[in-house]
Amino acid sequence: MNEERKNLKEQLAGIAPPEKLTKKQRKLWDYMRLHPEVTEFSTIAKRTGLARNTVKKHYKVIVNMLKRNISLELED
Repeated sequence: MNEERKNLKEQLAGIAPPEKLTKKQRKLWDYMRLHPEVTEFSTIAKRTGLARNTVKKHYKVIVNMLKRNISLELED
């Protein structure tokens, strides 16, 4: 049931995450998709429950994926 809700929310948001994300990357993806204005590693780490070094490690990749998804939506 929760998985269905999550998929529905993602469809409504218009941005589906890549399927091959780790749990930590998925958590970071979800937070950054909903709060794009937050860019400080320490703030993201506190709000997601991840370590700051983990956020720093995956931040650039997640930002690029989000930008790519948004640009693909604009083309459609």
